[in-house]
Amino acid sequence: MRQPVGDGPYRFVAWRAGQTIELVADSTFFLGRPAIRRLIWRFSPDLQVAATQVAADQADGARALYTPENTRAFGRRHRSPCNPYRGNAYGYLGFNLAANGDTTQPHPIFGDRVVRRALTMAVDRARLIKSVFGDFAKVPPGPMSQLWWIWDPEVRQLPYDTVQARRLLAARGWRDSDGDGIRDRAGERLAFHILVPSTSQTRKQYAQLLQEQFRAVGAQVEIDEVEQSVQSERAGRRQVRRDPPGRGTTTPRRARESHRCGAMPGSGLELPALRQSGIRHARQPGHARRHHQTSAPAVAGGGRDDQRRRAAIFLFAPDNVAVFSYLTYRTVAPDRVPHWR
Repeated sequence: MRQPVGDGPYRFVAWRAGQTIELVADSTFFLGRPAIRRLIWRFSPDLQVAATQVAADQADGARALYTPENTRAFGRRHRSPCNPYRGNAYGYLGFNLAANGDTTQPHPIFGDRVVRRALTMAVDRARLIKSVFGDFAKVPPGPMSQLWWIWDPEVRQLPYDTVQARRLLAARGWRDSDGDGIRDRAGERLAFHILVPSTSQTRKQYAQLLQEQFRAVGAQVEIDEVEQSVQSERAGRRQVRRDPPGRGTTTPRRARESHRCGAMPGSGLELPALRQSGIRHARQPGHARRHHQTSAPAVAGGGRDDQRRRAAIFLFAPDNVAVFSYLTYRTVAPDRVPHWR
């Protein structure tokens, strides 16, 4: 369809496949001709290039800046304000619960839920968000984005408490027996790897900050930067000590599918609480929301759990940030339809 016909405030002018779509204001529109007389939508296969074009005044706007680096750079150099809105992604650090080379056996470190609890408490997620995203992200209450209908910031989560984290590790036999700052037990050091894609600056930055925070409680972390395809293969076969800082997206359909099977993305385990929530979501959304509010603390790490839960540390749910050079935003009454004037 190369000559679309619509009934909105703009008329179609031209479509250059893979490059631009051009629209012009319709003077016969029943609410009057829009003040912006001409719109050109430019397509870019590289998200970084698109954001750079806006910052360099080569484009008038972008629906998302995509990375914290772009947001900070734009805020420093450009006169237009950043306009955040709820994002559809979340990030997590998934535990590898199976032993390397033998998935039928528990992992010697992460197979212990108390150790996973201690490592979760060693992470100051609020400070990480501030360091990486500034004001444009939130700590997720579980495996969900801000757009998900069950998002609830009041869900009880494990606090940041390095004192309690050290006590839990010591209680499970992980002590620094030789004074080198790294805990050990029965000859094995509390050491593991974090796998990150070499193309993601955000995940690499998170891995480095996590490395520092885990070191503070006596855990030694090595960071493995690999290509995306290698990361997916190794994480899928669970041949690393820890799954990478992942990034998930959510839609209503995906929510139903993932929750019906009760799977935690990237971890290869089931969460009965999520499975029940998904089943109820498919039938009675109201019941599903109430069920999730009671089961989420166990999934997020703040409530009673069993050996299969607390499979990940949920790190960030970023905002999308839109920028437009020549538009100003105002709040309108809910019964009014905003138009560009």
